[in-house]
Amino acid sequence: RVPRGSKGGESQKITFGSCNKPWKPQPLWEKILAEESQAFMWTGDAVYTNGSDIEDLEKAITQQLNHPDYQTLIKSGIEIIGAVDDHDYGVNDAGKDVEKRSERIKAYGEFLHRSNLKSRKDAVDYINQDGLYSTYTLKENNGERTAKVIMLDSRTQREPYMWHLPSFIMNHRIPVIFRFFGPINTILRLLSSSVQALYQDLTGNDVAGEMLGESQWGWLEDNLRDSDASFHVIISGVQVWTSNPLVESWGHFPRSRKRLAALLEKYKPKGVIFISGDVHFAELISGVTLNETVELTCSGMTHFWLTTGLTHYFFQQYLVGPLGEYVIS
Repeated sequence: RVPRGSKGGESQKITFGSCNKPWKPQPLWEKILAEESQAFMWTGDAVYTNGSDIEDLEKAITQQLNHPDYQTLIKSGIEIIGAVDDHDYGVNDAGKDVEKRSERIKAYGEFLHRSNLKSRKDAVDYINQDGLYSTYTLKENNGERTAKVIMLDSRTQREPYMWHLPSFIMNHRIPVIFRFFGPINTILRLLSSSVQALYQDLTGNDVAGEMLGESQWGWLEDNLRDSDASFHVIISGVQVWTSNPLVESWGHFPRSRKRLAALLEKYKPKGVIFISGDVHFAELISGVTLNETVELTCSGMTHFWLTTGLTHYFFQQYLVGPLGEYVIS
C-alpha cells in the first residue's frame, strides 16, 4: 500500500501472489477482489504444467485464463501485471538452458497481456532481448507520491547451479529421475552452498554465477538511478535475501546478490521492499545487510509444503525469531 501523503491523497493498494496450479481450487480471487486494489501482481508461477513441452505450457495458460474466478478478476478492470518464475516457462527450476526459451517467454508475455483488460499492456512491453522484465508505477490519487514496481526476471539468464541435474531430465521427463528431480536438486543446492562457502573462506573470492544478464543489469541500474519515486517495490520470482540453503535463491549466486546490494547502496532508492514467491510458504525476511530493507515472500495460492518445518528442524541456526524469519549474518 502507498501510504497517504501529507496533502491527504488517498492511499493506493496492490495485491500479489504466486504458485498457482490451474487445475486446483482457487479460493483467493474473491478475497483479492474484495480488497479493491489498484493492481494485482503475479510474483511468479502463475501457472503449472503437467508436462514440459511448449504445448503443455500453452494448455496451462489457456486453462488459467478460462478459470471463471480469474475471468471475474480480469473483467473487474483491475490492472494485472507480473514477474516470471520457473513454472511460467513450464519447467521446474528453469534457467537459461531451458529448451525453446524464446517461445516460452512469448507465451507467458501473452498470458500477462491477455490478463490485463485495463491497459491492455502489450506482451512486447514485458519482453526484452534477454528476458521478461518491466516496471509499473503506482500513484496516489492526487499524484503527490508514487511507488515504482520493478519486476525482475531471475530465470531467463540465470546460470546453472554449481551442482545440479541437467535440465534435459525435466525437458524430457526422464522416468524415475524425473519423479525425484525436485528433492535431488534440493540436496545438490545444499551441497553447492556448502562448497561455495568453503571456497570463499579459502580463497576470499565468490563463486561465479549470473542471475540477470548484462542487459537487465543495465536496465535495473537505469531504473534505480533515474527514479524519483517515494517507494520502490522490487519483485523477484525467487527469494533474494534468505539464508536458507535448501531453496532456490540469490544466495546461491553470491556475486550477483552482492552486485544487487551494491546498486542499492550506490543509488539509495527510497522505501525499498522486496517481494518474492516460489517456495510455497509465506515469510518475512528482515535484518539484511542493507538498512531497513525487508523482503516479503508470498507463495502458495493453491498449494504449500513443509519447507519451513524442515528448516526449523535441520537448520535451527538460521532462525533468529519466529519460525520462517531469517537474517543474513
